[in-house]
Amino acid sequence: MGVGIRRLTNEEMKASNTGIGVFVNDVLKDSPAERAGIIKGDVIIALDKSKAESKSAVYKIIRLHRPGDKISIDLIREGKNIRLYATLDKADNSLFMESWKFKNQKPAMELSPNLASNAKEKIESEINRLSNELGKLKQNLEDLKDQSPQ
Repeated sequence: MGVGIRRLTNEEMKASNTGIGVFVNDVLKDSPAERAGIIKGDVIIALDKSKAESKSAVYKIIRLHRPGDKISIDLIREGKNIRLYATLDKADNSLFMESWKFKNQKPAMELSPNLASNAKEKIESEINRLSNELGKLKQNLEDLKDQSPQ
């Protein structure tokens, strides 16, 4: 979508009068966010009427969509509630991945090789765990098929 976000400070949370939201700290040029009218300083409080309670909640909401989907964005700007609409681009179903690269900053993985190594190990471990779980589910399904009357 082309925005960098961060969680709200306690003061910003109180000022928004909503208790939820994420702060827009950057907007990429020619992005769906910019075309929709989102600007730096906006507080996104909902996407497609789902509360933007945290950065991870926002990521989850966006992952439910496909390129070309039009989503509503409820935000607060200068104390006023505003609803905008954005059409997601082909890479937008992962939303804010570009937020690591704003202002010529290096991506987080380049800043810390150890972070990349640890992340890779965690991902591989999770893949193995999920593969094992999938195997068990397949076996359970086969067992159920064998038990059902034919």
